[in-house]
Amino acid sequence: MNLGIVGSGNIVQEFLSIADQIDNLNIKAIWGRKSSEDRTKQLASRYKIPKVFSDYNDFLSDTSFDTVYIAVTNDQHYNYTKKALQRNKNCIVEKPFTLSVEEAKELFQIANKKDRFLFEAITSLFSKAYSEMRENIGKLGRIRIVEANFSQYSSRYDDFKTGLILPAFNASKGGGALLDLNIYNLHMVVGLFGKPTKCQYFGNIQNGIDTSGVAILRYPDFICSLIAAKDSFNDSYFNIQGEDAVLIQRTSANVCGPFEIEDRNQEIEYFDGSEYHKHRMINEFETFIHIIDSNDLYYNEKLENQTISVLEIVEELKKNTISN
Repeated sequence: MNLGIVGSGNIVQEFLSIADQIDNLNIKAIWGRKSSEDRTKQLASRYKIPKVFSDYNDFLSDTSFDTVYIAVTNDQHYNYTKKALQRNKNCIVEKPFTLSVEEAKELFQIANKKDRFLFEAITSLFSKAYSEMRENIGKLGRIRIVEANFSQYSSRYDDFKTGLILPAFNASKGGGALLDLNIYNLHMVVGLFGKPTKCQYFGNIQNGIDTSGVAILRYPDFICSLIAAKDSFNDSYFNIQGEDAVLIQRTSANVCGPFEIEDRNQEIEYFDGSEYHKHRMINEFETFIHIIDSNDLYYNEKLENQTISVLEIVEELKKNTISN
């Protein structure tokens, strides 16, 4: 994969720190806003990225890369992705994919029409732990309760409390706990169980944004409680309770690390495979590269359907929000 990067924020910096560990990846260019030009140039220098752009049209005109990684603010995902697709680039878009189902469907329609690949970057879906979870979930018996918590005190929350509203807590820019953190919990659950029959959101709303909240999803046989917080913290986890055994994972959904299955006799089976030490973005990008190189349309369509399903749930949760 020959890659162009869109953005220079924290997630891009994290990605660049491990990009040299990803097989068959060549970073050819990076784009950043004029206001971030110094930072973009510093990143290009540090990671030996050949080309730096501050004009997006010029960036998209470059033919040295075929795929773009879009990591701008949430509200700009749609615009930047649409332009890239129209210029015949494959796109990897940071979560949340878009701010509406309508936007997402339009982007996928463009991608399919132009025979381009389009992915949402949800790291957990491509982890070894997630694959093993899917393979072994039958050991739990009939599922009764699913519970997840992804809570981390935001570095921007103190500013928010003083009245300085940054994108992470700006509703018009797609901020808030649901779209930032709980989106990972939702993807984990939808990937394992599909869409729920009912859902409701209980949000701690401050200045029009959910700084934390609990999503309740109702499935035919079980209830799912998904907690996310940017205004407080806790040890993150993802647990599935079945009639025969419980699955316990002591990491946040974006990491999706080792887990264990304990049956009613307290016999424990550990899943701590050799790949768990890898950074969470390595398997993700290697999977995207494989899908593109092998032209795996089935896997591509499966990921597309999941992105749409999760966004449909998000819209339903927003409609059915009970606030404090």
